Amino acid sequence: MAPDYDDDDIVEDYEEVATDSPARRVESAQGGPVKRPAGGARPSTTAMPAIGDPDDPSAPKRKITKKSARNIWIICILICVLGVGAVVADLVFGFTKGDPPPTIDNTGATGDGGHTLPPRERRPELTEHQKLAQTYTAEVHKHRSGAIGSRAYDFLRLAINDMNKTFDAANKDRSNDAGWVDAWIAYYNAEYAAELFYHANGLDSSDAEFTRLSDYRDIKEVEFLEEDELKDPIKQEKQGVYQAASDESTKINKHKKLLLAFVVSANVPDKEELNGPIVEAKAKLAAARENQEFVQEDLDYVNRPPRGQDEPPPYID
Repeated sequence: MAPDYDDDDIVEDYEEVATDSPARRVESAQGGPVKRPAGGARPSTTAMPAIGDPDDPSAPKRKITKKSARNIWIICILICVLGVGAVVADLVFGFTKGDPPPTIDNTGATGDGGHTLPPRERRPELTEHQKLAQTYTAEVHKHRSGAIGSRAYDFLRLAINDMNKTFDAANKDRSNDAGWVDAWIAYYNAEYAAELFYHANGLDSSDAEFTRLSDYRDIKEVEFLEEDELKDPIKQEKQGVYQAASDESTKINKHKKLLLAFVVSANVPDKEELNGPIVEAKAKLAAARENQEFVQEDLDYVNRPPRGQDEPPPYID
């Protein structure tokens, strides 16, 4: 029965004979022809194996034997098992555990009796009146947002945009009287649009009951109101509308100061052909402010249903 050899066992030494032929030729170191033993064992050689061009696919390649691959796998598995075992042992026996973190109570004192941390600042509890003020400001914000989506607000913002554009045009050529006339007319039209916004929402710009809040979301702005006023839904709604209007009116008033600063004389130009349109714009504003009289076409515009969600505001270019 033929002996069974491992692939890595050395069966017989042999030497490679250099020839001009591309085929490899070997001779036994013990003499005689080289014989391959039964069982598929390969004879070993003391000579360096021929290594051809690495780019040549026909060149011999070095390979890892099955036994070496099996040993490598065994080592990798051992490393993984030992690593997991070390983690489990640390969790169970606590080899690397340090001092537990200090626990902090509401006073800031640590539970380990050591250092103390500064106490956390607690937000003071709101009083009942402050809670009413908080609700009031939330309602004001809601009604202000609703007013901004109205047609009257669109009309006001369009007038303010025109006021800014005509001023910029006049400022580019300050010697042009006609440009400054257009700027003054646009300013009066913006004031008129603000009055129309108040009117469309059932308010009067001269109503002393409401004042502009610098920050309508701050409860300190409305804490001065009485309890019944804070609970009044009509007052909440009107305050929200007034807030939306007064925010834009503040811009108009600042623009008027800027307009006066750039004009050489604050008086209307003396030329009658230029003075006429300004007088008409001022008269339209006075009728709206004093008598609540507005152009019917403008009333029709602001009385239209509010914009839908898919309709963009007309004052945004």
